[in-house]
Amino acid sequence: MKVGGLFLFAVLLTLSKELQAAGICEHQCREDKDCGRGKQCIRKGCGHICSYTARTGLCEQQCRRHQDCGAGKQCIRKGCSRVCSPTPDAGSQFSAEVFLAAGICVDQCREDRDCGPGSRCVSNGCGHVCSPVREKTGRRPGACPRVPAGTVGLCVEGCTGDASCPAGQKCCSNGCGHTCQAAVRDEDFLIRLDD
Repeated sequence: MKVGGLFLFAVLLTLSKELQAAGICEHQCREDKDCGRGKQCIRKGCGHICSYTARTGLCEQQCRRHQDCGAGKQCIRKGCSRVCSPTPDAGSQFSAEVFLAAGICVDQCREDRDCGPGSRCVSNGCGHVCSPVREKTGRRPGACPRVPAGTVGLCVEGCTGDASCPAGQKCCSNGCGHTCQAAVRDEDFLIRLDD
């Protein structure tokens, strides 16, 4: 398959997953006991589905706590395994693992404690991945544009704070995740009595 065809296939696959994540919220279950034998209730996009457990087969246990990993690494959950993984760079726009997991149903974590210090467990629209915590400081002037009611954006953390965006842009919600967007003037949100 030529590179162009492979690229087109990857784009279509990603768009398909995005549409599924932004589409109808499927609720097959609320907890594991609602699913059949050998299945568990997992979150998928905005709903929950029954899925065969990932706990079958060999589970690698490299670590139990972040302290078990070397400097610059964190202990994360990948399926039934716990492995050491590089700590995401808080200054980067987003980690490579978050980008590669977009639209791919992988569950790197279930809750924040499964991720390393300075990271949290976030949905990527299908699975869950560890992502750097958004910065509290370094806020740029201006405001984020309003997200129109009913809008659902791509559930990927594309930025970690204003400092991770190009000049003139802020790290803003897109309806699910966060992306770099052009800042608007704060007064654009004021209600003007003279209008």
